[in-house]
Amino acid sequence: MNNALIEALREKEKALRARIAQATAEQVKREAMKRKRLAQIIGGALIAGELTPELKAGIVRFLAGAGLEDRARALLKENGWAA
Repeated sequence: MNNALIEALREKEKALRARIAQATAEQVKREAMKRKRLAQIIGGALIAGELTPELKAGIVRFLAGAGLEDRARALLKENGWAA
């Protein structure tokens, strides 16, 4: 192979690696947005719904073990979602 061909192939490789990195970053961003939207939908439904005392107690127990930061726990407690 001659040097020009090798250099051209290296440039193509560089361009492909950049496209792969961009596509990967976009995929990560889409997944994060999807998780955030799911949390909004599920959280909104739980807050708006008529929960049985048993179900709410189960959610409170789950949240207690979720390893949340202090500010999040304080907000939950203020709003009746923590013991």
